[in-house]
Amino acid sequence: MDIQQDVITTAMNGSQSSQVQGNQTMLSKADVDAFSPKKVIYTLWKNKFFIVFCIGLASAIAWWKTYYATPVYTIGASIQVKDNRKSSSPVALLYSQDMFGGSKRLSSEVKFIRSYPFIRRVCEKMDMRVYYYQEGNIRTTEIYPVRFAPFEVIINIEADSNLRELPNYKIKFKDDQTFSLINADEEWDNARQYKFGETISESSTTFKILNKNLTSGTVYGFHFTNPSSLAREFLGRLSAYTEEDASLIRLNVVSSVPERAKDFITTIMQEYIAYGLEDKNLEAVRTIDFIDEQLSQIRDSLFLIENKIQNFKSNNKFVVGEDAIGRNLEQYSSLEEKNRELILKEKYLDYLITYIKENDNYKGITTPAAVGVEDGIASSLIGRLVDLQIQREIFLEKGSSKNPFLVEINIEIDKIRESLLEHLNNTKLNDKIAFEDIKSRLNLLDNQMNALPSAERKLLNINRLYSINEEIYILLLNKRMEASIAQAAAREDSQVLEPPFNYGAISPNAKQNYTIAILLGLLFPIGFIYVRNYFRSTIETLDDVKGISSVPILGVVMHSKKRKKENNTPLVNEQPKSALAEAFRSIRSNLLFLIGRVDRTSTLMISSSISGEGKSFCSANISISLASTGKRTVLVVADMRKPQMYVPMPNNEYSKDGLSTYLIGSKKLDEVVQATSIENLDIIHSGAVPPNPAELLMGVPMDELIKELKQQYDYIIIDTPPLGLVSDALILGKYADATVYIVRQDRTPIEKLKGLQRIYSEKMLKNVGIIFNDVKAQSVGVYGYGSYGGYGYGGYGYYEVNDADLPWWKRIVNKVTK
Repeated sequence: MDIQQDVITTAMNGSQSSQVQGNQTMLSKADVDAFSPKKVIYTLWKNKFFIVFCIGLASAIAWWKTYYATPVYTIGASIQVKDNRKSSSPVALLYSQDMFGGSKRLSSEVKFIRSYPFIRRVCEKMDMRVYYYQEGNIRTTEIYPVRFAPFEVIINIEADSNLRELPNYKIKFKDDQTFSLINADEEWDNARQYKFGETISESSTTFKILNKNLTSGTVYGFHFTNPSSLAREFLGRLSAYTEEDASLIRLNVVSSVPERAKDFITTIMQEYIAYGLEDKNLEAVRTIDFIDEQLSQIRDSLFLIENKIQNFKSNNKFVVGEDAIGRNLEQYSSLEEKNRELILKEKYLDYLITYIKENDNYKGITTPAAVGVEDGIASSLIGRLVDLQIQREIFLEKGSSKNPFLVEINIEIDKIRESLLEHLNNTKLNDKIAFEDIKSRLNLLDNQMNALPSAERKLLNINRLYSINEEIYILLLNKRMEASIAQAAAREDSQVLEPPFNYGAISPNAKQNYTIAILLGLLFPIGFIYVRNYFRSTIETLDDVKGISSVPILGVVMHSKKRKKENNTPLVNEQPKSALAEAFRSIRSNLLFLIGRVDRTSTLMISSSISGEGKSFCSANISISLASTGKRTVLVVADMRKPQMYVPMPNNEYSKDGLSTYLIGSKKLDEVVQATSIENLDIIHSGAVPPNPAELLMGVPMDELIKELKQQYDYIIIDTPPLGLVSDALILGKYADATVYIVRQDRTPIEKLKGLQRIYSEKMLKNVGIIFNDVKAQSVGVYGYGSYGGYGYGGYGYYEVNDADLPWWKRIVNKVTK
């Protein structure tokens, strides 16, 4: 119906046609490429095999990556800090009034666990200095645990403790005594031969290899590591985060060797717990050492005083009046005890001030409570100072010296240090005032004691010194006992809540890989197709023809895979019931409707834009179709430059004489006209190729030829050269009652069709119509013209369909059903 409507539009009266054509505007390439759902469907369907190939290729790559990639696993565990409010950290415990009080921050513990020094300590504990692996055809597999390795590499740890180069070797078993060794980047032609157990020195490394169970023909490998490189590697794979409400620290390690990751996390938890216990006991040991030093001094003083008392009593044989001196001695002893405490406190304050001024590390400070000095303010400031010192060390271990948090910590440490020094100096001044008061009171008692007899006074002084030292000695013994009890009662701050557990492989992710593959397999070909289509320059669909030109469409000729053995060209007379024959019958009807006159001879001119569009093919089939109606028809091959003849001839022979020989006057009309194998159809061959075909067509003989042919034939078909290449077609246009313009799918340039629109608009040719040639079946079907020929007959058995024109799967079905 669309084609008939096009023809009816052209057949309108002159004024109406002119008005319609005057309102027509030439469409740009952007109009041709305008979005259309039908065009999208057609374009995708046309390239379906390319899209399927791309999806298959992408899926194959995804399968290869999924199957042969080394799996990567996530290993997780958790540690529970028993009390996040009450800490048993040695530093926090001993630097406060309460020996077991303090505060612990989970965030600080996470930073400590992920610090480089701690991870290096863990790596040294694991002793992973040698990695073993086995080479396969596609993938190399690491051997872990190392006890499963078929050989053992013994490296001199002391000599290679600072190993900088990390060489990689391959080993191949030769026999029970020898093996071949190469560097990983060497070929086996350069292999060195060694004996098992022999000392090997390569790449500044000394090691031995022992055979455990090597397999002949298998290539193994090993490479050395050091704690520094391992620490950096594991730091990149280790993640830690906290759950404050549950006092939990969760650890995750990503690794392709899950057993090693489990051992690594297990060692982290063991070392973390052990480190906490060691740190807690460190200050207790230092406190006990300080007290032992003071006890040693006082023990010597007591021994000397006891000897002095014994000697005094031996030399003075009388009984001292204890009632006379008892009261003064008691007062004197009390004052001396206070004086002794002030002296001890003064020594501690001097030690503390000197330590703070001369040291930047405050973790080694002995607390006031540890030596019996009661000073809550100093204990609080020291505890805060030590907490800040620990946080600063964590940041410095990570190498972040310019971290803004580190700057804030340093400022706060300086402020607390200044406040502590000021407090200690003020305390010393206050203690000095108290010391002077005690000294004056002791002088008063001395004056009172001087009134006693000389021997009693001397004994009183000796007893007084002994009592003072004895009380101090007992005090220090009590403090030492408390410190020992604290050390013995120390327990771990943390415990393993969840041992290492393999949560499964996170890579390769098969679902993700296949999803990405399918998406890329779709996006790449679709993008490629539309980029190609954007830059295409030829007609592809029927909508392209309609969008560019207002010339009526006479019909659609489908692409056919059937070929005639002699000339490889399908003709309508070979299969009258075929889709091809039906298409040209439809074109014949539309041509007659377009011409509109049947009372005299009609002349049809058939042309195209360029060569190879099927102009001669359509000329032959139109001629055959017209002749089959019983009308005398002649085909004039006017393309004298590049003639093509497809009409079947008796014995398949064409005359050497033709149009060119007639136009130059060498032959008469009856000498150049040949009868074909088709009834009612004659042909005038192009003849020899002349040097001036255009001039010949413009001459009088051409007028006479057409005049004579009109007297003998009902239809004259003129096969002209391409209209877009030479002017011959325009010269012959004056003879034509109608012009058929051939447009071939994926062949006719868009610009050439725009040129036809100009010719049509300016009425340079009469009754122009278009045949859309060599159209793929799916493209017409998408645009609504049926499966064959465009008129809806195919589905109802109005013509026969060749098996060669069917899709491959339909041909298989037909063979199976037959």
